[in-house]
Amino acid sequence: MRLNPGSAPVVDAATRHVVVADDVSGRMLVLDAVSGRQIDTVGIGVSARPWLRPQPWLVVDEHSGRIVELPGGGTTIDIRDGTNGQLLHAVTVGSNPAGVAIDEQSGRILVTTLGPIDRMHGPTGAGSLQVVDERTGALVRTVPVGMAPYVVALDGPARRALVFNMGGGTVRVPDPWGWMPPWLRRALPFLPRATSRTRTVPASVTIIDTSRL
Repeated sequence: MRLNPGSAPVVDAATRHVVVADDVSGRMLVLDAVSGRQIDTVGIGVSARPWLRPQPWLVVDEHSGRIVELPGGGTTIDIRDGTNGQLLHAVTVGSNPAGVAIDEQSGRILVTTLGPIDRMHGPTGAGSLQVVDERTGALVRTVPVGMAPYVVALDGPARRALVFNMGGGTVRVPDPWGWMPPWLRRALPFLPRATSRTRTVPASVTIIDTSRL
């Protein structure tokens, strides 16, 4: 079977299905992992490609058989039936979702969202981790993280989620003398001149206790 370059496949061991999402054609294919036979085709729409990844991101929960699709743009994630690819829930998670993982122990979906971006798709503020109930599709919690979170990884035995923040955006550095009235500052010429300064936010890792989500 011919697919577009960069198509995103996942294997559901419980159902022995391979699901391939392709936002170029706007289709999701469900294949038999043993024979390669095409079982179903589901329309997912052609989506705009975000700056961090070119294709939809699929994650499978082998315990429940559900598949979580992070479309290539927008503000939602899709929870699908792993047997046929049919949509169960479309969940609004916030601006510019970038990464997703499933905590199979708790049935929680963890989604990193970049938050606000500028015209060049650079981050202008802190991102967040959105926590979604996989069974109901309800958004249950929002956890603030660093700037430009792009990947979330799970350490199941330790009950920890590691959110990797790319950083790179700029923030304003506060003036330590900004509290002083301008007239008083002019009367004290030895004080440094008021300037607008910025700094680049470094990359970071946010560690979250998943047992509390």
